[in-house]
Amino acid sequence: MLSKIHIGLNANRVVVIAFLLMVLVTMLVRICIRSRNRRLWWDDGCTFLAALFTVLMYVGEILADHTAVPATPNAHRLKIIQFWVILIAYCFAIWFAKITLMLSIVRLIPTFLTLRRVSELASIGFLLMCTSITTYKIYICASDVSWYKLPNPLCKAISLRAIGITELITYVAADVTLLAIPLRLLYHVSLSTDKKRMLIFMFSVNLITSAISILHVILLIDDAWSLLNVTLEVEVGIALVTANLAVIVPYFYRMINPEGDFDSKPFTYYRSVQPDGGVRMRRVADLVTDIRSTNEPQLSVSAIGRVPTTIRLPESDTETISANVSAASSVESKNSQSSLHHHSSFVSLDSDVLSRESSSLQLDS
Repeated sequence: MLSKIHIGLNANRVVVIAFLLMVLVTMLVRICIRSRNRRLWWDDGCTFLAALFTVLMYVGEILADHTAVPATPNAHRLKIIQFWVILIAYCFAIWFAKITLMLSIVRLIPTFLTLRRVSELASIGFLLMCTSITTYKIYICASDVSWYKLPNPLCKAISLRAIGITELITYVAADVTLLAIPLRLLYHVSLSTDKKRMLIFMFSVNLITSAISILHVILLIDDAWSLLNVTLEVEVGIALVTANLAVIVPYFYRMINPEGDFDSKPFTYYRSVQPDGGVRMRRVADLVTDIRSTNEPQLSVSAIGRVPTTIRLPESDTETISANVSAASSVESKNSQSSLHHHSSFVSLDSDVLSRESSSLQLDS
């Protein structure tokens, strides 16, 4: 039933161009916001890689029509190149988008929690699933290239039920992980209100991407290639756009409400170099409300050592201060001289007394 639905090339290109513009614009805005606020982290790097693979996939989609039979040898070769580009670029784009969502959650988890380690291992697991599925698909299509000679060259082997079930299992495992970790944080960790807003937003994004992933596997098993192509474009585009909106929305929210910043700095195991040259460790009190009340902010030694001590005053004030200083210095010098004179007279008096006593002793003797 679904395999009989056909989507034209023009409609496909409209979808590709629309999502391509949204992905590029949101990705650039995200990087600029994080760079300006000094909050760049691993999730931003994964977003950049996912955007590159997405652009590559969208370019492959525009090259030729999936359903049309190529009429010339050049069009036939172009169709084969298009298939390989889309196959490889899609796998890396969608999985790097999932890794981005996972790392966006990891940056909200304090480093002392076991859930932090679990989330980091989940990110590594996503990368392993990405490479394993991509390698498996490449091996299947490259081991038997007889489909190169078909009038409409497409590797139908990747639509086998075994591959579809394997891909569905990996998608479900990744999506369940992306949904379970935010729920665990929301209900078992005492977080501030702003961090809870961010987690709820990430949870909503994961729900949308999970629904599209399930639809993608259903279309793959049903051989609905025309709908599958559009689904791939929409799936990758929505995953990246929503991941970028998780950074853009807090930025505009902060412009409306200056105290409503819920795009937090990442919690890392590494030292943070301050703009003034000082080094400060990340504090758990910035995230956990229970510990925040017991910790006080600490100043770096270099920051204290660089506090300016020079104050510029108007000329009139400078003259007044200099006059006062000179008067005070003259008074102080007079006092010091008088004190010295007093001490000298006292010393001379003591010497006269001693000489008299010594003379009297001599007379007695």
